[in-house]
Amino acid sequence: PPRSTLEADRRQRQMCIRDRLGVDALVEGSLLGKGSKIELTVQLIDGRSDEHIWAEHYMRETPYVFSLISDMANAIGAQIGSTTLAPGVEGVNHQRMRPVDPRAIDAYSLGLTHMDRFTPDGLRFAIDQFERAVEIEPEFALAWGQLGAAHSMLGLYGYAPPQESKEELRAAVLQAIKADNQVFIGHSGLGWVQWWTGDFDGGCESFKEALRLNPSAPYAIHGDADCLMLAGRMDESIAKARELLRISPFSVMHSLPLPNHLYVARRFDEAVAAAKDMQLRTPQFSMHWFFARVYWEQGRFDKALEEERLELERRGDPVLLAAIQEGFDAAGPTGAMRAMAEALVARARNTYVDPFDIAVAFARAEMVDEALFWLDKAVAHGSYKMNYLAFWPHLDVVRDDPRYQDLLERVYGPRTQDIRRTS
Repeated sequence: PPRSTLEADRRQRQMCIRDRLGVDALVEGSLLGKGSKIELTVQLIDGRSDEHIWAEHYMRETPYVFSLISDMANAIGAQIGSTTLAPGVEGVNHQRMRPVDPRAIDAYSLGLTHMDRFTPDGLRFAIDQFERAVEIEPEFALAWGQLGAAHSMLGLYGYAPPQESKEELRAAVLQAIKADNQVFIGHSGLGWVQWWTGDFDGGCESFKEALRLNPSAPYAIHGDADCLMLAGRMDESIAKARELLRISPFSVMHSLPLPNHLYVARRFDEAVAAAKDMQLRTPQFSMHWFFARVYWEQGRFDKALEEERLELERRGDPVLLAAIQEGFDAAGPTGAMRAMAEALVARARNTYVDPFDIAVAFARAEMVDEALFWLDKAVAHGSYKMNYLAFWPHLDVVRDDPRYQDLLERVYGPRTQDIRRTS
């Protein structure tokens, strides 16, 4: 195509990104490896006028890549006049990190790429790469932190038993803190360990410490958003999720909190819009499961079931597809959910299935006793999703049952009364 056409397309993409993220400026750049060196060219562009505000070229020996990142981030901050840092925080600083073996950097980068695919194989491959990185560089705090994050994602999305993944997370983040307690990621990970094991106050304090060290720490911003949700400050929680999106808009992991927080706030139309925007930015990740969840709560059952089918087709799960169809033919939408729940129960006899997912299917089928039975199992198994028990709209059918109130006590302990008032 003519150069003018290419430039027009680039400009259109910039405007789209600017409008979707609500930002004034964009960063563009290219990275090139040359032997033992890394070259980075970066430019800051005004999102409204397309004017080039600033540009720079960097070159470093590969082991010093993190000092390059620090220099670039601080230079951009100076150009935009950033004043968002808390008192006592000097900004992003990797200068204090010692050089890192290029082989460890390569493994770390591969791990990050595969982790964000959010598939079982992708997460396991990421774990292998992070383990290789810390084997080469035992003091590589960032790699230890991401190793913990990958283990937690396996448990969170039902690919591994949660108790096992939490212990792996705990071990990795403690190593991250031991390697360098001034790197934010260890404290972010510790916050999630505490949060997912019921120490909500401790978790929120750890997130604050991570944000003190780096106000743009993505896992800690997500954690802070969840702490605000737990305190009943839902609008502020959603604002935090939007902040996270501006920091890392093309990451699946950091894009999910916004649609999820809108969903638990019962702002369903906004949740759908946020999920559609996310799908455009991260097309490698399916959101059919999320649309199914929201449409069901809106009473749009046919649309919800269609999204459920699309998700199961993408996963290659003919057993659940057949169960949904048979159940629907026999008893409509709730029959479809009952059949899906029973198929998951049968599957759980031979392989790990998150009890929470079974409980949700029974809840949609309006089978209260069965839903509560599996929620009880989810508490015992340490299901990650039980930490949001008080907020999930898809559990409304069980809320008035005394057994649900008992579950709240088991999950939230001394915070239960406050959460009952705010959820």
